[in-house]
Amino acid sequence: MKAIPSESYKERVTTMNLNRNEIRSAIIGMVLGDGCISLRPERKEANFQMSHCEKQYDYLIWKQKILNKITSSTIQNTSKNMNGKIFKGFHLGTKQHPMFTKLYKRFYHNGVKVVDEYLVKHITPLAFAIWYMDDGCFGNANRKNDSFFLCTQNFDYSNQLLLKKSLKIKYNLDWNK
Repeated sequence: MKAIPSESYKERVTTMNLNRNEIRSAIIGMVLGDGCISLRPERKEANFQMSHCEKQYDYLIWKQKILNKITSSTIQNTSKNMNGKIFKGFHLGTKQHPMFTKLYKRFYHNGVKVVDEYLVKHITPLAFAIWYMDDGCFGNANRKNDSFFLCTQNFDYSNQLLLKKSLKIKYNLDWNK
């Protein structure tokens, strides 16, 4: 089991100097991955949330440093009992912010996460790296070539097709299914 880094470690975690567009792109990568944006009816603006397991704590701190460039956030300890086994992790939640509200309106239609041309246009190498670190894995699809995978089953077929075509055009990546 991994120990939780000390406060002094948190201070040593560095992030890149990102401009507003790069921060937006990073958030898009986070939402494509493990993150979500919430907009409650009684609130004016949306907020961002995500959870990670203990092993990904340092990565979560890195993401928090990016998010804190636009608004503050907190991380709380979590634990889940699944089939008698306790899983410990961390939940990150931000304060409300207009950028999250704008992205919420793009990402969510009738409560379902979707993508559109605007969002795929903003999948920069940083966004793609975050998305891959959240929902990707490296493996061997056949004995000849190494491959990597992205879990996109939460998107419907038309959204998957848009992602597939966009990533082919932007990064010359070929995807199966």
